[in-house]
Parts: sequence; C-alpha cells; structure tokens
Amino acid sequence: MKKNQPPNILLPDLEEPIRAELFSLERLEQHAESLAAAQIVTTVASQGRPLVPRVLENGRVLLDAYRVTARAIREEQTITPAAEWLVDNFHIVDEQLREIQDDLPVGYRSEVRRVGKRV
Repeated sequence: MKKNQPPNILLPDLEEPIRAELFSLERLEQHAESLAAAQIVTTVASQGRPLVPRVLENGRVLLDAYRVTARAIREEQTITPAAEWLVDNFHIVDEQLREIQDDLPVGYRSEVRRVGKRV
C-alpha cells in the first residue's frame, strides 16, 4: 500500500432501506410504557441545567452536519438515508431551534424528572 493512501474498504452489498412500519403506533405506545415502568424515577427535586445553551450547541452540531452532508452531495458522494433526511428537512429543524431560542426565557432550566440509580 502506498503511503498516505486510504486502505481499500470492502462494504457489504447494501440492502434496500426498511420502509415498513416496525411497530404499530399501539405497539410503540405499549413498548414505551413498559420501558418507563422499568425505570426508577427519583423523587428528590433537583435544579436542572440551563436549557438554552444546550439547544444552541445542538444547533451548531446540526448545522455542521448539514454543511458536511451538503458538501458530500455537491461532490456526488453517497450519503446515508438519515443524512438525506437532514438535508431535506433542515429548514424545519432550523425553524424549531429558532422558536426554542425565541420562546424560552434565558434562565429556563430543564425540570425533567431524573431516572434514579438501581440499588
């Protein structure tokens, strides 16, 4: 192998993506309920982290992913179905991030109950 040349990677034949519904809505709800029931939720109140900085960071990561994917498309590289979804729907994602930033007070903290540790 020549220096500075990437190794040849053999990829398996790609199958068609799964388009069928894996869980019906009813089955998905049942599964969610069983997962929730299996968790221990703390009763101790705790102050969460500020949400807006985390939303901003997530927005930066999503924008970076969008830009990388857009560049791959321009260079006619193959992208994953998830990357294609992001490119197709980024305007919606961006709109939602802007609404969160506009609508949440600066000091808003997440008050989601925490999952406790098993003893």
